[in-house]
Amino acid sequence: MILTVDIMKQYTKTYLTPADGAKWISPARDALAVFDRPKEENFPDAKFIWPYGSVRFHAFRLFTPEKKVRRAEMAFRCDNLFDVWLNGENIVTDTRHLELTDVTRFLRDGENNLHIRGYQSSSYDEFSAALTGGIRLIYEDGTSEDFPTGSSYKQVGLVNFWETKEPEGFETETKGRSVSDLRVTDMHPVALRRSFCFIRRFEVKKDILSVKLRATALGCYEPYMNGARVSDARFEPFCMNYVKEYQEYDITPLVKRGTNVIGAVLGNGSYNCHSWGNLGAKVPEYMASVDISYADGTGERIVTDESWRCLPSPLTENDIQYGERYDARLEVDDWCLDSLDLSLTSPVSARDAGGEEFLLQSYPPVKRMKDHVLTKYRLLSDGSPIYDTGVSIAGRAEATFRNLRPGQKVRLRYCERLRDDGEPENGAYVCVYYQNDCGKGGRSEGFMRNADVYTAKGAPEERYECRFAYTGFRYIWVEGLDSPEQIKSLTAFELYNDLRLTGEIDTPDGDISRIFTATRRSWLNNISNGPTDCPTREKNYWNGDSQLFSHTACWYTDNSGLLSRWTDNGIKTHDGPYAWEDETYEMPYTLYRFYGDTGILRARYPKMLELVKKRQEFPGMILPVKGISHQYNDWLSPGGVTPDTEFFGGCWYIHMLDRVSEIASILGDSDNAERLREMADISRAAFNEKHLTPDKNDYDAGNQCGIVLPLAFGIAPEDRRQSLADTLSEYVRKAGYHTTTGFIGVRYLPEVLCDYGHADDAMRIVKNPTAPSWLAMLSTGATAMTESWYGEDDPDKSLSMSHFSLGSVGGWFFEYLGGIRVNDCAPGFEEVVLEPFMFPEVGKFSARYDTGRGVIRTEWKYADGKAEFSYSVPEWVKSVRVVTHDESCRCH
Repeated sequence: MILTVDIMKQYTKTYLTPADGAKWISPARDALAVFDRPKEENFPDAKFIWPYGSVRFHAFRLFTPEKKVRRAEMAFRCDNLFDVWLNGENIVTDTRHLELTDVTRFLRDGENNLHIRGYQSSSYDEFSAALTGGIRLIYEDGTSEDFPTGSSYKQVGLVNFWETKEPEGFETETKGRSVSDLRVTDMHPVALRRSFCFIRRFEVKKDILSVKLRATALGCYEPYMNGARVSDARFEPFCMNYVKEYQEYDITPLVKRGTNVIGAVLGNGSYNCHSWGNLGAKVPEYMASVDISYADGTGERIVTDESWRCLPSPLTENDIQYGERYDARLEVDDWCLDSLDLSLTSPVSARDAGGEEFLLQSYPPVKRMKDHVLTKYRLLSDGSPIYDTGVSIAGRAEATFRNLRPGQKVRLRYCERLRDDGEPENGAYVCVYYQNDCGKGGRSEGFMRNADVYTAKGAPEERYECRFAYTGFRYIWVEGLDSPEQIKSLTAFELYNDLRLTGEIDTPDGDISRIFTATRRSWLNNISNGPTDCPTREKNYWNGDSQLFSHTACWYTDNSGLLSRWTDNGIKTHDGPYAWEDETYEMPYTLYRFYGDTGILRARYPKMLELVKKRQEFPGMILPVKGISHQYNDWLSPGGVTPDTEFFGGCWYIHMLDRVSEIASILGDSDNAERLREMADISRAAFNEKHLTPDKNDYDAGNQCGIVLPLAFGIAPEDRRQSLADTLSEYVRKAGYHTTTGFIGVRYLPEVLCDYGHADDAMRIVKNPTAPSWLAMLSTGATAMTESWYGEDDPDKSLSMSHFSLGSVGGWFFEYLGGIRVNDCAPGFEEVVLEPFMFPEVGKFSARYDTGRGVIRTEWKYADGKAEFSYSVPEWVKSVRVVTHDESCRCH
């Protein structure tokens, strides 16, 4: 199946070749048609339409009669409620089926406007409510013209995600705001997204030496051999953007002489779900090859093609965001055994793969990493039992039920926090548009994210484990039970990539330990084959959040494989804003500093030069100017205190030129290195001329971030840096030793204070118990870094309780308290610089970092008012330089 064509550490590209013979397979149309829904019978050519991402949609269709109309009639059918207007006149409200209706009197000469308001699913059985139908004009000459639902219907008037009110006049709006396409399919989305099992029988007649399975999917898959699961990996493959990943398994122990069955179960993964929860309706596909090496030196290859068969899985719906719908009555226990009755199966559809590009997954997969066995519960107001894991996690649940009735529907629900009355707070799980629609009792209650629905078969005991969805949560509650006693056991489990843990600290200071642990938890909760912002409402791969935290992440876990693959090929949200698109060069550079591998720099270098070129063309050659749009600046700073777009963009523009110049030098591109360095110097001088206020020892931004970035990025004139840092210290003191920075500024604030003689200010910020601060955040009940400085007390209930961005202080623990200065060390730590900051009030601190080839350890403590510092490094380290900031310190 796989031919290696280019060798390069971590970035090996592979291609399918015609000799492989493997094809993409999916259920044949007849197999999917079993799950299709009826269209409106008066318009057989109509398509199914529904919105991309919103819980509510406003569809419109403009049409102009070609002749004199004798009669106009319309009919529509939908899975949920809808309303219809024609030229602003209401035709019907709150119906699921508008039967053929005469609307002639609402027609007018010239252009007419048909407008439909619909709602996504109100049923927990499916996610999408698709609409079909149309309007027909019957002319006086006996001819007619149909306008059936299809691509000519557009969506309009979608509100911003933080708004909950419809705009006035939406019933007639056709332009001016967010006109966009609707999803259009010939078959109902429930049928197209349906999960299927795929099988292929084969005979083994000789002794086996080895058997290797290579597989991938459009969607995600679970591989099986002779009824046994091949791997415990989850969500394979998942989120790469420009290439398709495949996985490789040794299945030798699972193959036997005689008849064997290779199989797979498919889910939708990220193939049919994007970003905020947009639901697609593409048919998942599978591709695999099985290579058998026999003891006699011969071999055999089995590939996905028309010889495979398929059958529906018990998963009637599945989605990374919205959860699973599992009907145990549809289980076929021997689906992947040779005892299966093949009359239960259907043919597959197969298509050639062509020359698609594939990469072998080079990093550890997502796995079930930790279990939380839940036994204690209390009852909610509706009698449902609710369980508390005690900490914020990302994952799902496994339940064993007993004595469920056949057809009984049990819902497993998840949330991160509770309301004041002890009921679940669903704010982070509702749709981001028209949030009340998918709340309890809303018109689209079934569109609530992260609910698993299990339909029982009626056995004495039944086990269910979610397979193709995950979420961030702390609490689980179970609806639809006759009694809590119907739950025999319930286990919450954590899902994240099985990355090697590399960094640890130890200190008797409980405040620092709490922040360190919460930061690690928020990072692990967001590793799902790439770095997400939060595991709840979005699961977005925000590149700004990721590039700022990647430095800290590399202290906590070995990201040499995962982040290298993601930065080169991963889905990202989004390019454009300063500090966000700067992930293009910042994350590869961070990986180079930690792991010493120039491969990722070389792989991303063309994109870095493209970014420089793009920013030079607009908004200017020297500095960004007014007109830069879609900027986030210092996101979520307390009170919105942030430098303006010109200032903020200017800092990152100069930093980009400096950093890419350095990378060019590392890669031996001396011409570009010199050119970029000269440009950076010109821009630096222009920036300081425009923004520096020497008489005030400040920049005109007038806030903490407005000094932090110029100092951190080396923009400030050298002879002004100390006085600027002193002004920064004054800002910190005036703020009561609170930070006024957001995601961006806080990444650099403690470092800058230490670098310029204000380490005590940095520690006072870290240990400040009042908001906004890390300790205040955690004192609200949060157990991980949260999206907001105010943790569970933030009134915005949609904010995530597991968001690593504000946890970048975790890197400061290793570099400034532990003293291991990664950017001063040689790449990969072949030469080590240790420069710890020691605080008597902390008393004792140690840091440990596993490089993969040995461990770097540092420790300091105070005894009788004197500091003592010790360290150890691997034998291969060429040199160690130690710098301390306490003259009394004894080093050894």
